[in-house]
Amino acid sequence: MAMFFSYGGLLLDLFIVPALLWKRTRTVAFILAVMFHLTNAFLFHIGIFPWMMICATTLFFKPDWTQRWLGQPKTSPVKSSAPNEPNRHTRWKTLTVCLVGVWCVVHLLVPLRHWLYSNDVNWSEQGYRFSWRMMLNEKITLMQIVYDDPQTGRVMRINPLKPPPPLKPLTLQQATRVSQHPDMLQEYARSVSEQLANTGDLDVSVRALVLCSLNGRRPQLFVDPRTNLVAQPKGFETWTWVVPLEEPLAKKPWFIPPTKWPQYVDLSKMTQQLMTPEKPSPEPIP
Repeated sequence: MAMFFSYGGLLLDLFIVPALLWKRTRTVAFILAVMFHLTNAFLFHIGIFPWMMICATTLFFKPDWTQRWLGQPKTSPVKSSAPNEPNRHTRWKTLTVCLVGVWCVVHLLVPLRHWLYSNDVNWSEQGYRFSWRMMLNEKITLMQIVYDDPQTGRVMRINPLKPPPPLKPLTLQQATRVSQHPDMLQEYARSVSEQLANTGDLDVSVRALVLCSLNGRRPQLFVDPRTNLVAQPKGFETWTWVVPLEEPLAKKPWFIPPTKWPQYVDLSKMTQQLMTPEKPSPEPIP
């Protein structure tokens, strides 16, 4: 069944657009596309995407398709009485061609930006979005988050689902995404620092210990547990605080639940690094 869905989806993606462009197969192709998107909506949690694509697929029909399907009479287009302006028309045509050209270049080059980074795009996800990639990765994570209390000098743990006041809790879906996406983890760290700053705790550093299993690999360290995520710059630089992917793709997937990972992965050194207040320039992880 898995192979049927895999190769069926591959063939559908290859031939659905030509079938939608051809009038004789357009209706059948539309029905197949609707069935495909409804199946995705039922099997996967991908939000409004299937419904948006079903609506967008109707663009392959003629503009009056709603009138024909509802049995309404056709309306004649209103003829313009304005005189022809060839020069103005030519200028608009040139501008339109230029804008479409820029649009095409952007859509060709931006998805390739992940080649500018040394990290594996499937692991760090730097350059992952808007890159013709969808549902390629499955990440299972185990996360601990701490911050340095500037008043007591102690390292305090944070449960994102039930954090201490004045921190606001995350939903389970939000906490899962924070643990899987480095940029969201950094945003959450900044949010924690800002919320604590409102109570007078300024310059709070936030660190995280995250183990991640990518596509059935054995879990490994995801981010440097000694790095203050709040102090990391936001921009186009490579995320050096994301630990490079080293675990190879295993022949047998890793099915052990995260709650049992500490039995198979030595967390003592990682936890010690996490619970040690941040140093200005931590050495690279050996």
